[in-house]
Parts: sequence; structure tokens; C-alpha cells
Amino acid sequence: PSIAIFGLNEFATRFPSAIIGTLAVIATYLMVMQLTRDKNFAIISAFLLAVSPWHISLSRGAFEANLTTFFIPLGIWTYFSGLEKPKYLIISAMAFGLNLFSYHAARIFTIILLFVLLKFTWKKIKLVSKNHFRKIISSLVVIATFILLLIYSFLTGANERAQDITIFNPTDKWAAVSDRRYEAILQGLSSETARIFSNKVTYIFHRITSNYFSYLSPHFLFTEGVSEWSYGMIPGRGVLYTLEIIPILMGLAFYIKKGELKNMKLIIIWILLAPIPAALSKGPGGSGTRVAVMMPAIQILSAYGIVSGIELLKKMFKNIALIKFSYVFVICLYLISLVFFSEDYRYHANVRGAKSMQYGMNELVGYVSEADVKYDEILLSRSLSVPNIWVQFYQKID
Repeated sequence: PSIAIFGLNEFATRFPSAIIGTLAVIATYLMVMQLTRDKNFAIISAFLLAVSPWHISLSRGAFEANLTTFFIPLGIWTYFSGLEKPKYLIISAMAFGLNLFSYHAARIFTIILLFVLLKFTWKKIKLVSKNHFRKIISSLVVIATFILLLIYSFLTGANERAQDITIFNPTDKWAAVSDRRYEAILQGLSSETARIFSNKVTYIFHRITSNYFSYLSPHFLFTEGVSEWSYGMIPGRGVLYTLEIIPILMGLAFYIKKGELKNMKLIIIWILLAPIPAALSKGPGGSGTRVAVMMPAIQILSAYGIVSGIELLKKMFKNIALIKFSYVFVICLYLISLVFFSEDYRYHANVRGAKSMQYGMNELVGYVSEADVKYDEILLSRSLSVPNIWVQFYQKID
């Protein structure tokens, strides 16, 4: 629709992602409000997502991974709302169904999350089904339809990308396993014994565990961040602000000490499950898109640390002015961090990431279009990613 309105250009292509990114902030507020009934908690959670460098970076480009940051909180909000007003369950099924088609990582995560939600709310679902059986069945039909469409799309070729990036299909065709085994044999280990230590199972186990924990590490979250420039984020800068390590650790500490705030266990499980799709993918880790399903859960955990910390101050000092100052102080810290991120993003990242983000294709196609009349044939190298799309886009070829 945006291309129909604004034409085929960069703005029209990126505009839907910006809208989705904005709606994700609203969906996060509504979800947290529904889960916890705590307005301060909901506002802080939405605020942290709104100023998150991870979310801002994904929302500014046409990255499919950004869609999941909206559909997941929308689906959870309407799911829990549906336990009180069953008409919302169909909306929830639609949200989760659409999320299956948003991004590869979201497909795996959505299926897992649906089972988790059912586990959390099975007793309530049974109670709702007694009085609203038709609405439950309708919701199941909606989500089942999306799952069947997903299976059909996989059977008709949509799984090629997934097969290409999966860790079960290594680029080197298992050469790393063979080389390691051969190295051990050269050092005197028998072939049979070397096979015990170096085989496909041990290789996959090592890669999955290594990838999984890399996404939960402070290195990825707070200091070094993503491993490449290709997806609009800044390598050498954490996907979260460095200061966020404090409220996140506080959130975990308060959760462990105080037990579960209403439905906070769901958020913790969400964070722990989020790296699974990325862990099953090739590469050394550090992909901000493949683990984007962690948002906004990680921001909610951070908000939980902030709100719980300020509540503790409230009990200790019983000073309203101190409580208000604490909220203002925290917000100011995040806004200062946002300013420093914006300076890096606006005045440095565009220079350092230009090649990886394939800057200059518009000018390239413009030059080629002008030179077209001089030559019988013009060839574009495959080193320019998938070069045909640039010609089709900027020449507006139907």
C-alpha cells in the first residue's frame, strides 16, 4: 500500500517498517499492562523499547525481523485479553499466524511460544472453552490455517533459504569435522576413537551451545553487539545500552529473591527461548536480526529492574520526591545514552557501514541507465550481492 501511495522508492519501502516499529511500542505497553496490571511498569517497558538502539536500527530499514517485535506482544496481549473476553482470541491467532510469515527465526520461536502460553494458561483455557467453545474452535482454525499455509509454502520451495542457513547444512560440507578427526589420527589416535570425539553430533552440539550462549553474553548485549554492518546495526556497540546491564541484573536478582511478579516468569522464559532459532543457524553468532525475537522481553526485564529498584527505595525512605527524582534520573540517563547512540548512528555508522549496506546503488543504476544506449550489453557482477534487484527497483521495472 505504501508503494501504491508514494511510488517505488526508498521511503515507501521503509515506511511500513517504521509504522510497525512504532506500533510495537504501543503493543508492548498494552501487553505489559495486561500481564502485570502495573501502569508504571508498562510505561517504562514501552519507553525502553522506544529508545532501544536495537529496535531503532531495525525499525529504520525494511528488515523483516522488525515485524516480529510487533506481532509477538500483540499476540500475547490479545491472548491474555482473550482469557477474559474470548473475542480477542481470534485476533491473537491472527497475530501469531502472521508472525509465522514475518521472518525465519520467528517461525521456530512462535511455535515454541504457543506451547509455552498453553502450558501457562491451560486451566483458564479449559474454563473459557466451557462457555465459549465456538470462539476457541474459531481461533484454533485460524492458527491451524496459517500453520498449514506455512507447511505448504515449505513444500513448494519457501524452505530453500532456511535449508541454506541451518547449522545442519554446513557450508564446508562437514570438512571441519573430517579435518579435526584427521588431525587427531596424525597425532596417534585411532580412527575409531577419533570418530567418537569428532563427528556430526559433537560438532552440532558445540556450534548450537556456542551460538546460544553468545546471544545471552554481555559481549553481544552490552559491549560489542552484532558481528556485521549488513543489517543497519553498529558493530562494536552493544544491541542494548551499556548502562542496561545494571537494571537487567537487578531485574534478575529481584525475580530470584522475590519470586514471580504476575506473569514475569513468562518474560524470563521468553528471553531464554529467543536465541534458539539463531543458535540453529550458521555463522559464529552476532546476528541482531536472527535474535530480534528477544525484543521486547529484554527491555521488559530491564524495566522490571528499574521499577523494583525504585519500589525498594520507596519502602526504605518513604519519600515521594525521591521516588519522582529516581524516575526522572533514570529517564535522563537513557536519553543521554540515546543522544550518544544517535551521534554514532548519524555521523559515523553511515560512513563505516556504507559498503556493507551497499550504498551507492541508486547512483550506479543511474549511470548504467545513461550509458545503456552506448553498449549492446552491460554486465553486473554477482559481487554486488543480487544485482538484478537494484536495476529492477531504481528503473521501476514491473
